[in-house]
Amino acid sequence: MNQRNTKHTHADELSMDELYDCYETLARIVKRYGKDYLPLFERVHKEIESRKSENRMVDIAHRVAKNNDKSVTHFGTQNGTH
Repeated sequence: MNQRNTKHTHADELSMDELYDCYETLARIVKRYGKDYLPLFERVHKEIESRKSENRMVDIAHRVAKNNDKSVTHFGTQNGTH
């Protein structure tokens, strides 16, 4: 494995760099040994897409929060009113 960022976000979760390494390795395995290994490739592909989508949603939420100048003091309320 190369020396890209390998920090884990959870004890049992691979980093994005580790997932991309697996993705590339599995692509080569599918190319060399055939579609029997496609389910593994597909699983990693789906995990990468899921994390990318989640990260996009977090970014959007942060932009919306930054652009919203109203203060939210309690979940579901603005300025302490309902």
